[in-house]
Amino acid sequence: RIVGRGEERGIREQEFQVLVHSSRVGSPPPPINNPRDLTTSPLKVIANECFSFPTKMGATISVAPVKSLRVVNALTGFSRQIGEREPQTVPSIFEFQEARWAMAMETNTEGVFLHFEEGSVPVSADHPRASYWLRRYEEENDTSLHPQHVWWHTLSHLLIKHISLDSGFSSASIRERTYAIEGSDGSIAGGVLLFPSQQGGDGTL
Repeated sequence: RIVGRGEERGIREQEFQVLVHSSRVGSPPPPINNPRDLTTSPLKVIANECFSFPTKMGATISVAPVKSLRVVNALTGFSRQIGEREPQTVPSIFEFQEARWAMAMETNTEGVFLHFEEGSVPVSADHPRASYWLRRYEEENDTSLHPQHVWWHTLSHLLIKHISLDSGFSSASIRERTYAIEGSDGSIAGGVLLFPSQQGGDGTL
């Protein structure tokens, strides 16, 4: 889940904005007569392959097939449940030459990114379930509990189930990254990125 506050949220918010921008103009973006413009990028999205469609709720979903995606997973710590004691996180980050290091694995894969067009709202605040999650969000001040994020999280699991039937990937090998970015006006922008943990191992999206 891509949620959070402070510096972590800032990095992840930039990631969401890059994906949204790429769904509109592609990635790498077309050069603008600038010799410093990149001609290659670890994120490859072809603009004319992206599309959008309206939903019964009146919102519009944008779909961006991601041809190439660089994913880096870093291990910052782990926890283990022993008996009835509360599990404690054991950090795995170490310091070397005045820098903090973590074990990481880089993967080049593919995926699909979905988000709502600007101004589209997936969940009405008048819906009983939305009211329940909105109340929890306000009580705990946790963006992951906002009804918009819950909606995207639920949709991602449904998509994983159906994509696994057509793509050749097992549902366990398809990962999700759900986004819930809170704006200055309190609105939530969200989306989901689905990608296989290992490209070419089982099939293709």
